Amino acid sequence: MKECGQALQNDSSALFLLVHNANADKVLPELEKFEGKLIKTSLSDDADEKLRSALGETAEA
Repeated sequence: MKECGQALQNDSSALFLLVHNANADKVLPELEKFEGKLIKTSLSDDADEKLRSALGETAEA
């Protein structure tokens, strides 16, 4: 959380989600409403890529 706090710019905010057993087909469309940056996840590579795409972020190499 400290890393996130240091990365935030003035007049911005952070959203922390802890999700278990979620249906990606329902969750991702809801997250697409927000532009964002994914800092850390324990998702599989495929799920990570889908989440980054929903947030409008390109996957890091």
